[in-house]
Amino acid sequence: MSNSTYLSVTDLARGIENGSMSPVGAVERCLERISSLDGQLGAFQVV
Repeated sequence: MSNSTYLSVTDLARGIENGSMSPVGAVERCLERISSLDGQLGAFQVV
C-alpha cells in the first residue's frame, strides 16, 4: 500500500486487517510526519 499518512481510515484498517501494513508502522509514519511539519505549523502541543 501507499504511504499510510495519506490513506483514509477505512483503507488503513483494510491494510492492517489484510496484513499489508503494520499498525505500529502506520503510527510511526504518522508521528514522523507530525514531527517533520509541526515546527512549521504548530498544530500539536503534545503527541
